[in-house]
Amino acid sequence: MNVRGFEPYLLWRCLSRSTSMFFFQPIILFMIRNTLLNMPSKEKLICLLPVPENYFRERFSEWVDFSSVDLKFVPPETSEDEICKEVSDATILYAGPGRPPITRKIIESAPLLKFIQMPGAGYNELDLRAADERKIPVATTKGANAQAVAEHAIMYMLVLLKHSLSGHEETLQGRWPQFKTTMGKGTSELGGKTLGIIGLGKIGKKLAQVVKGFGVNILYHNRNRLELHEEQELGVDYASFNELLSRSDIVSIHVPLNQETRGFIGRDEIGIMKDNAFILNLARGGVVDEKAVVDAIKSNKLLGAGFDVFESEPLSSDNIFRDVGNVMLSPHIAGATKEAIYAMEEVAGRNIAYVLEGKEPKNLINSYL
Repeated sequence: MNVRGFEPYLLWRCLSRSTSMFFFQPIILFMIRNTLLNMPSKEKLICLLPVPENYFRERFSEWVDFSSVDLKFVPPETSEDEICKEVSDATILYAGPGRPPITRKIIESAPLLKFIQMPGAGYNELDLRAADERKIPVATTKGANAQAVAEHAIMYMLVLLKHSLSGHEETLQGRWPQFKTTMGKGTSELGGKTLGIIGLGKIGKKLAQVVKGFGVNILYHNRNRLELHEEQELGVDYASFNELLSRSDIVSIHVPLNQETRGFIGRDEIGIMKDNAFILNLARGGVVDEKAVVDAIKSNKLLGAGFDVFESEPLSSDNIFRDVGNVMLSPHIAGATKEAIYAMEEVAGRNIAYVLEGKEPKNLINSYL
């Protein structure tokens, strides 16, 4: 018996044994027949990521049996209306943040949709409420790239403290800025500094674990405070939001983007920070007011900043960071090492396989659960 036909078959067997349902049997048969005819012969997986199909099949075949899946790639630049047409018979959607946004209209255009997999930790451009209303499970690969993001944050810290960017550029040009660098604001050691981590999820915890070896004092602020034994194991101390800002030499942000965190760090918050502190945003663009950070660096309130994410991606050629000293930027790649990509693909691939097998996927984020 085909699994897809099992439930209608079981319903028919139960009803056919009841004499009181005798006269309704032709109607029920017609309904069951239409249900079966309208069911797709295979699960349909729509991929909205800009990856080559041969790459996707090769990587995901380790976990997904593509013989039971109708795989379709839709270019990320496709319009919302066209995507709505493409997903009309989709059962699984694999889509990344911002490529394109998964709107209520798209979700409502997919009556057979049973699962949405996001390839990273963020889901701010997915209408989760629309998925919740339909009871459609949504999963991320939260935590799979924690090591990668933690290392990226530490790279920012070291590069900014050592003024490595300007030192590299001037040395390359033959200007040899040895005395200029050491006699000016000077380079600094990471050891002994106070690091403030805002958001102690999987990435924040990993950062605390990895950076601890540098001899850093670690403060954290989180929506929910950890148990005392967890704080002791990680070597972190809880601080209120304002206390963390005022005491930290480096503030590293690791929170999701939502209504509560949009504009989380602005001019007022930067005003509370120590003079000559650094700020790092490896969370989501929109959490930090970029213009406020640039102005703070130009006025010598902040000594530098590191940004991996931006309010508008990609950055334009005339972006506000141009000609700002001691700022390190990267194109949203902190969590995209080879190892992290494989780890995220494994979580996503296993989840898709679970759904195909009728099992519950992992890392679900729905509020209805």
